[in-house]
Amino acid sequence: MASVRKTTLLMAALLASPAAAAPDEPAIRSELFDKLLDCRSIDDSSKRLTCFDAQSEAVAAAQKKGDVVVLSRQDLKETRRTLFGFSLPKFSLRGVRMDDPGIDKLEAGILAVRPAGYYWSVVLDKDSGTWETTEALNRQPAKGDKVVIKKAMLGGYLGTIGNSNLVRFKRIL
Repeated sequence: MASVRKTTLLMAALLASPAAAAPDEPAIRSELFDKLLDCRSIDDSSKRLTCFDAQSEAVAAAQKKGDVVVLSRQDLKETRRTLFGFSLPKFSLRGVRMDDPGIDKLEAGILAVRPAGYYWSVVLDKDSGTWETTEALNRQPAKGDKVVIKKAMLGGYLGTIGNSNLVRFKRIL
């Protein structure tokens, strides 16, 4: 029994070590963007302007075709927020992690409520999706109630509806 405990502790220590963590993917830029930035190194101003014109036209054409997408930091943050609650693989989009560990809480109002067996299904505002309680509430939720959902241990979600008891949630849409 003691050897099982030692083995379990050793495995937990190895999994928690920094060496076990996957290395971060380096930031990758578009070749079109690199070519545009390379124009800055040209000394002759007329050649530099010609280079900028040609490369900016190439970037604009790629954006028009949908090959290049320009997002502001706010747009990226909103996209991450709308993905809160979904089990996403740990991936990055051109060096930017989409499974943002910084987003761990969702606050929204209820747009619609319906019973789901012994539990409740709630549609939230602010593009926050549809969530279902997986435990019984001490009161019936109502349209307009404030919902607060936080990440819990082991990939779950805990939250409250109005001033109800703390219950588990799962995102369904």
